Amino acid sequence: MKRLFFLAAVCLLLISCGGTRIIHVPVESTVTVREVVRDTLVHVQLEREYVRQMSTDTISVVGTRYATSTAIWHSERAILEHTIENRDVEIPVRVQYVEIHTESEIQIPFPVYIATEVNVLTRWQRFRLWIGNILLILAVGYGGYKVFKLKRLKR
Repeated sequence: MKRLFFLAAVCLLLISCGGTRIIHVPVESTVTVREVVRDTLVHVQLEREYVRQMSTDTISVVGTRYATSTAIWHSERAILEHTIENRDVEIPVRVQYVEIHTESEIQIPFPVYIATEVNVLTRWQRFRLWIGNILLILAVGYGGYKVFKLKRLKR
């Protein structure tokens, strides 16, 4: 009898503890990726210079802003030697930056744990449960009274 009562109490305890349940809900998260590309494109347009020189001498030197040219006539070999040399000149250049922004959204599933109540009792069911608890307490009290009275009479 004691084992049956203990087993019933344990079963009642285990059944009453299962009041909530966890539900996994996927949530979308947005990640913004920003990419900046700097592109430098340089076009240098040199000014055109035209220099023409005629000389009766065997050596002729002509110069511009960017180079110097030397021409030498070798009469014994009948050869014209021509040399062009660049000068150390810096040309100012305007640099233009082009920025390209790319934004993309990445959706990442993220589990969220939400505790929800299951088997919610209605008012009528709660009232019946309350009345049942009162009757159970009265029955246990009456049974305890009867057992106490029987043990007292056996002595």
